[in-house]
Amino acid sequence: MNDGAFYKVLAAKQEELWDSGIKEHKIVFSGVVEGKGTFVFEGNTIRYLHETGRMPYFVNVNERSWTFMEKPFELPFEIETACFEIVKSDGDCPAKLTRIGDKAFEVSFEDHNTRNAFYSVTIAPGESQGSK
Repeated sequence: MNDGAFYKVLAAKQEELWDSGIKEHKIVFSGVVEGKGTFVFEGNTIRYLHETGRMPYFVNVNERSWTFMEKPFELPFEIETACFEIVKSDGDCPAKLTRIGDKAFEVSFEDHNTRNAFYSVTIAPGESQGSK
């Protein structure tokens, strides 16, 4: 396969994940986190609050690059905050999910061992209490 065809296939797969995330309101977050920080999910935005270590890098949300961590990342849908769960988490230290009131939640990272600081976290709407 030539390089042009490879990049077309890669772009199609990235677009498919973006569209799937929009439809399912699922968020697949990945990146290198070497230190301590928190991602706050509220409305249709994700904000990053840095504490220690390096700023995260190679950060993607549903395969879209988030380069400027100082600016909120905008999603094309409102984040499901009533009922949510981490359905998958990869990385050396587990990500911690915490509810902030009724309208927001946060995912915190604290990685002191930078040998394998690449994380991938999938957040999806869970079953609400009323739908059981």
